[in-house]
Amino acid sequence: MTIRQQGGIFGRNPVFNTVEASYIDVTNDLAVAGTVDGRDISADGAKLDGIEASADVTDATNVSAAGALMESEVTNVAQVKAFDSSDYATAAQGTLADSAIQAGDNVSDLTNDAGYTTNVGDITGVTAGSGLTGGGTSGDVTVNVGAGTGVTVDADTVSIGQAVATTDDVTFAELTVQSSGDTALTVKSTGTGDADAALYLDAGDTGEPEVLFRSDGVDQAYISMTGGAGGDFNIGTKAGANRNIDLQNNDLLVMRIPPPADGEIVRFYSEGTYSGGIGAQGNDLWIGEGAVGLQFQLTGADRIDPFDTSTNAVRDDAIDLGGSASRFDDIYATNGTIQTSDQNEKQQIASLTDAEIAAAKAISALFKTFKWNDAVTEKGDAARTHSGVIAQEVEQAMTDAGLNAGDYAFFISTTWWETYTDVPAVEADEENGVEARDAFTRTNTFVIQVEAPDGAIERTRKGIRYPQLLAFVGASTEQRLASIEARLVSLEGSD
Repeated sequence: MTIRQQGGIFGRNPVFNTVEASYIDVTNDLAVAGTVDGRDISADGAKLDGIEASADVTDATNVSAAGALMESEVTNVAQVKAFDSSDYATAAQGTLADSAIQAGDNVSDLTNDAGYTTNVGDITGVTAGSGLTGGGTSGDVTVNVGAGTGVTVDADTVSIGQAVATTDDVTFAELTVQSSGDTALTVKSTGTGDADAALYLDAGDTGEPEVLFRSDGVDQAYISMTGGAGGDFNIGTKAGANRNIDLQNNDLLVMRIPPPADGEIVRFYSEGTYSGGIGAQGNDLWIGEGAVGLQFQLTGADRIDPFDTSTNAVRDDAIDLGGSASRFDDIYATNGTIQTSDQNEKQQIASLTDAEIAAAKAISALFKTFKWNDAVTEKGDAARTHSGVIAQEVEQAMTDAGLNAGDYAFFISTTWWETYTDVPAVEADEENGVEARDAFTRTNTFVIQVEAPDGAIERTRKGIRYPQLLAFVGASTEQRLASIEARLVSLEGSD
C-alpha cells in the first residue's frame, strides 16, 4: 500500500493528519489493530462476509429465508404492530399460545387436574325451558319441574290442578278442560277412522278401572269395569246398593233398582216428549205409556193384565187389544173368550121388539161364504173360504126395519185418517251393526181428524161382533118360534 502524506510526521509510528482517499492504494491485506470510527472492523467484517453479493433486504425471497414476513403478507399489520405481549399465553399459565385449547376443541381435551368429570358427549350447558327452573353450564346441574301453583311433582307423578291455568278453559294439544259455564273435558281428534279420539283408563293386570262422579266432594255415581279382561261394564249410582246397570260378558244387560221396586225403572223419550216406560210393581214387570200398559203377573198368577203405568195399578174394562186400523190376525187359544154377563152389571133388560125381530129375520138370511182380498192377493185360488155376513148388508137390514145399526153393539163402524211415507232401502253395515232392509211404505194413522195433517186420507172400516149378532138373531128366532107355537096351540084348541 502506498500512502502519500499531505501533512504529518513519518517515522516508526507515523501520524497522519489528513489522508486523501485518492492517495491510498491498497494492494495487499490491511490489518487494523484497533477500531475504525468506533467499530470493530474484524467482527463486523465477518457479518458482512455472510451477505450475498448485491443483497436486497426488501426482496421477498430474502425476507422469507430469514424467517420474516413482508408487510404485504400480513392483512392486519396495524393489529400485529399493536399486539401486547400480555395477550400471549405464557409458560406460567401451563401452556403457550400454539398449544392452548382452541375454539374447535372439546372439553375432553383439557387435563383433568381440577377433578372435573371427563366429558364424553357434546353438551355444553343445560337450559331450563318453559315451565322449568334450574339448569347451568358447569358442575352438578338440576332442572326442576312445576315451579308454580297447581302443579304437584312426586317421584313418578306430575299432577296438574286448575290453578296452574291462567284462564278457566285449558287446552293441552287436543285435550280441553273447561270450567267456565258447565264443566267439560273434551278429547278431540282431527283425524279420520276408528278411535280417533280416545280416553283410556287402564287399571293393568286384573285391576278395575273406574270413573267417579262427585258432588260437593262426595262420590255420587260411577262407570267401572269389573272382573278383569272380558269382565262386566257397570254404570251405577253411589246412593245405595242395587242401583246399577251391568253389561255382562254373557251378553246380558242387567238392571238393578233399589227396593221397594214399585214404579218406573226406564223412561223413553221421542224428540223430547215422554213416550213410555218400563217399571215394576213388586216383582212383576210392566211396560206402557200413561194409562195404557201391560203387567206381567207372576206373583200368584200366570197372566198379563191391563195396567195403568201412571198409577202403578191394574186397569179394568178400559183397554182395547188392537183397533179397526191395527188388527191382530189370528188368536190361538185353548178356550174362547170369556165375556162378563153378570146381571148385577146390567140394566134395561128386555125382549126383542117387533122391529128388532124383523131386522134379525132379515139378517139371518144374509149369511154367506166369501174370501178375504188380502188372502187372494197372497195365495190366489188357494185362499180359504170363510162364512159370515157383510157388515153393510146388516146395516141396511137394520135401516129397513127402522133401526140405527150404530145403536147396537154387534155393529161396528170406525173412521180414521192415514198418511203414507216411502222409506228407502238400507244397505247392511256390519261394522256399525246396521242390518239390510228393503224399501217399504209406512202408514201413519190418526184416530181424530184434528190431529191428522192436511192431505190425510179418510178411511172407514165396518165390522161385526159375531157373538152378539148371533145372540140377536137367536133371540129373534126363539121369540118367533114361541109365537108360532102359541098360534098352533090356539088353532088346535079351536078344533
